Formats: sequence, structure tokens, C-alpha cells
Amino acid sequence: MTPDPRPAAQGSAVRAAQDLFDTTYSTPLNLLEQAFDGDPRRLKDATRTMFTLRAQVQALMALPGGAGPPFAYVSREARS
Repeated sequence: MTPDPRPAAQGSAVRAAQDLFDTTYSTPLNLLEQAFDGDPRRLKDATRTMFTLRAQVQALMALPGGAGPPFAYVSREARS
């Protein structure tokens, strides 16, 4: 994986994979916030989503050029 990966060119397969990762990455952050704000049931959902992240980052790094996730936060509204 390239160090400190940046978003790839818009419309590329790498960018699509990065955008999917970023959307999934942002979901457990929100779920963890909800869990710590009084809804502990969300912790299970957050943990489940983290396993999805693992598969997505492995697929991303398998793309040509050793692409990696930029870890960009996608707001809850933008994920809808």
C-alpha cells in the first residue's frame, strides 16, 4: 500500500473502492458515538461493520498500484 494514500482520479475503479471504504468507515464512527451516548446496542452493529472494513481494505490494496484507503469521513447525510 502506498504511504498516506490520497483519493484516486474521479471515475476510476480505485476511487470507487476508496469511496465505498470511506462510507463504510464512517458508519462505525457514528455507531460508536451512539453507543457511548446511551445506546449500547449500537456497539454490536459497529463491531460487525468493522469486519466489513477489513474485507474492503484488502480488496482495495489488491487493486493495481497498491492503493489504500484515504480514511475520509463521510457525513451521515451524505451516506443516505
